[in-house]
Amino acid sequence: MNFEKLYLDKVEQARSKKAKEILETKGVDVNCPNCDSKITVNSLNYECPHCNKSFEVEFNHN
Repeated sequence: MNFEKLYLDKVEQARSKKAKEILETKGVDVNCPNCDSKITVNSLNYECPHCNKSFEVEFNHN
């Protein structure tokens, strides 16, 4: 059994859960990928109020 991989998987799950929690409670400032307007999103799927185009929010864990 690879304990390091299990540990890293648990850490990644915790990070993803915390990121989603922050997104849904406080929101995250992003630029719309379609019109570049700065907006605060609070869900993984969002429609820009400026251009009315939908996009998906993704988190980069580096």
